[in-house]
Amino acid sequence: MREWSEEEYEKEAERLGWTVEYLKAHLQKEERIKKVLDEIEED
Repeated sequence: MREWSEEEYEKEAERLGWTVEYLKAHLQKEERIKKVLDEIEED
């Protein structure tokens, strides 16, 4: 996953009606889920 600039976080959070902190937390959760699913697929 590529790194976002603070400006990108701010624009996306505003578009969604979220805070930047909530957006970052949401993206971290998605990344953790993706890692778990990737590990399951490897088995």
